[in-house]
Amino acid sequence: MELIHIKRDEEKYIALQTKESIRLDKAIRKQQRRTVREAYKTKRRRHWIAKYKEAKGCSQCGYKKSHRAICFASNEIGQMKNYIRYGLKTMMMLIRSTDLICRNCINESANYADQPDNHTAH
Repeated sequence: MELIHIKRDEEKYIALQTKESIRLDKAIRKQQRRTVREAYKTKRRRHWIAKYKEAKGCSQCGYKKSHRAICFASNEIGQMKNYIRYGLKTMMMLIRSTDLICRNCINESANYADQPDNHTAH
């Protein structure tokens, strides 16, 4: 009698384990799908932003050849750090409200700011 009782308890335990493992597998698959969706969304947004940068170009010199050389010029340091993760409307509003500047113009303005005011030749 005891042997049968133990076997039934083991079967119940195994059944509970399989139900938990199925739930866990479903949760893992759901997380994987979410990760794939997020990666696809990020890829799409990066592509759109690259096309936007190439179409608009630098606001100072008009450079449009490569989107990698064009940056968003924002006054706040952390504002444009994670713009991809914002909602779509917020991201588009933020991107359209900032100017685009190429890296060459950024370097020229930084070098000009570092030089002293009196430019006398010696």
